[in-house]
Amino acid sequence: MSGFIVQNTLSGKDMAAVIFGELGLFATEGLLKYFTTDELKKLSRHMKNLSGWYDVNAENSVLEEFVRFGITKNWVPSDTLRRINENAVRAAEVHDPVMDKFRENKDAVAKALSMWLKED
Repeated sequence: MSGFIVQNTLSGKDMAAVIFGELGLFATEGLLKYFTTDELKKLSRHMKNLSGWYDVNAENSVLEEFVRFGITKNWVPSDTLRRINENAVRAAEVHDPVMDKFRENKDAVAKALSMWLKED
């Protein structure tokens, strides 16, 4: 899976939809130019399918995978997940700085999401 470890039951397309939603409207507007029309259709369809869905464990798993991606890019300190898991820092304290880094690196984030959109 090109650097990602799947630990949940969501499809790659669903995982991309979760991250796209988590990044927020301001950040995702800048991402649109990096996607093909087909990828945008898939993303839109899967975001619609997830509308009203909420599984905290699955969502956390997706977010952890994306934090791992950020670690490989040196956008996120390598001990971030350990610190969250050990409750040394609240996840909310990490969320905004992590998302800021992802927003600053839209091209790389779009490539990662595109990989997930290509999965069956």
